[in-house]
Amino acid sequence: LPLPHCCFRLVMLLILVSPAAVLGESAAQPKRLALSDGFNNRDLSISPDGTMLATTLMAPRNTFSAILLYANTSGSWQDAAVAPFSGRFSDIEPMFSPDGKRLYFASKRPHLNNKGDNWDIWRVSFSNGTFGEPEVLPEPVNTENDEFYPTVTLDDVLYFTSARPGSLGNEDIFRATPHANGYAVENA
Repeated sequence: LPLPHCCFRLVMLLILVSPAAVLGESAAQPKRLALSDGFNNRDLSISPDGTMLATTLMAPRNTFSAILLYANTSGSWQDAAVAPFSGRFSDIEPMFSPDGKRLYFASKRPHLNNKGDNWDIWRVSFSNGTFGEPEVLPEPVNTENDEFYPTVTLDDVLYFTSARPGSLGNEDIFRATPHANGYAVENA
């Protein structure tokens, strides 16, 4: 099972603040990446190869959000840039797949079954430092209710939260197991 988001974020923050210290190496000056800039920064995912960090930047009063990317080139973190697929619609909660080939996220972008008034799970391919076009995950993953916090396991099982009918509470955790015709979704 994936690490809970709070534990994952803490581990990633420690790695970002001082990679040498986490790896047991000595370094005169650890490289630092400032993610806290006075704005509402949330969510954090690092590509498995350590070359890309994705995070969410929220506008005041959460009126808009975008996914920011930090690239690590030659051991140095570059300034943030809005992800090429983000910035037009509200996007949050980026999470790289364990193989690094996809980035999952929640978005209010419109599509065939959603006018853009609720949050759905999307994914975008990632290869050789380039992102593809976002694609919405099909029903039964996405519903007319909100879906949040996508996390993918090594065997491509998707975990996410939703307040859909059949939930035991508010925003239960669901498991979506891929199969030939899409996904089988169950309350986890």
